[in-house]
Amino acid sequence: MADSYFVDPAELAWQDETPFSETYQDIYWSSHADSPLSEKQAVFVDPVQTMARQCKPGSTITVCELGFGFGINCLLTADMWRDLSPDCRLNFISIEKHPVRKQDLAQLLSKFEFSSQESLLAQYPPHYRGQHVIWLSNNVRLLLIFDDIDDALGNLDAEVDLWFMDGFAPSKNQAMWQPAIYRKMFSRSRHGAEVAT
Repeated sequence: MADSYFVDPAELAWQDETPFSETYQDIYWSSHADSPLSEKQAVFVDPVQTMARQCKPGSTITVCELGFGFGINCLLTADMWRDLSPDCRLNFISIEKHPVRKQDLAQLLSKFEFSSQESLLAQYPPHYRGQHVIWLSNNVRLLLIFDDIDDALGNLDAEVDLWFMDGFAPSKNQAMWQPAIYRKMFSRSRHGAEVAT
């Protein structure tokens, strides 16, 4: 039995330098996309741009992602935020039940040039269950939660402006796509919150 203080890491297979989840028998992003960046930019990051442009100086926007994976959504969003909204704070929360190992994260991120990837790698925590704070820049805070989605949301104190539902397909990860999860999301959403999936 695994130590309850730790969460089980992601079990990966690499297919043509693309990670595949052995646990969920699913891909981390579409194999049809030119790159994971183009797909994730269109689906997840573009909706945040409007919020970034409208953000009043000194205020905070909160994004909560279900499924951190390799942190691509987070790093793309952090880069965009730095360019568009330097006077506002981005509070990026991400929940991951099976975090990737640091060496796998480093292997994948070596193919990219995100402004915050070295900060993420330097502060990437051991797989202890719970909440881990990582400052990616002066105005971008990542709250990385390693836990089951139900428990993580149950312990989350936040008012979310935008949800990223980027877990594995419902047929592969049914626990994430349940009415009880939606209710917890709703109760932690600011009025007018949006969902990207």
